[in-house]
Amino acid sequence: VEPNEAIYAYTNHDHSCMLWYHDHAMGMSALNVYAGLAGLYFIRDPADDRLGLPRGEFEVPLILQDRTFNANGSLAYTMVDREGEDTPIVNGKAYPYLDVEPRRYRLRILNASNERFWRLRFDVPRGVLPQPQLPFWLIGTDGGLRAPLHMLDFLISPAERYDLIVDFSQIPPGKDVTLTN
Repeated sequence: VEPNEAIYAYTNHDHSCMLWYHDHAMGMSALNVYAGLAGLYFIRDPADDRLGLPRGEFEVPLILQDRTFNANGSLAYTMVDREGEDTPIVNGKAYPYLDVEPRRYRLRILNASNERFWRLRFDVPRGVLPQPQLPFWLIGTDGGLRAPLHMLDFLISPAERYDLIVDFSQIPPGKDVTLTN
């Protein structure tokens, strides 16, 4: 180890859970989270295999952030300069689309916004379901798995992580489900 250098080790001996990381290189966390790297990683427990949760392409990480863009497309750091409208970003992309099969999905959601709270729900077109939202199961939070809770919407604050099971099997082909704030 060189002078002024440190090595950190993370043993990851936690129960199965979803963790996240972000950059601290410039010493100002809010600016780094806004402008830089943020990501998820999962700690897995082989005992979870018996739960039959969706895996592989049916386990989808979703990193929610909000960004404001200047007229030239560059980022406007809104905690300093209030200009433009906030744009929702998912996995680094504005207004993304995910083509799903008629089956259950496990959505692993992180709110990586600096200060934005999201009240999220899955809206469906009128007449597709008896209610205007697609219900889902909350199966985990920041600390890992929990007793399943049947829900229609949820509030997620900055740095929170939610683990959801969403069943798209009742949605007819060609109909959109919109994750709405």
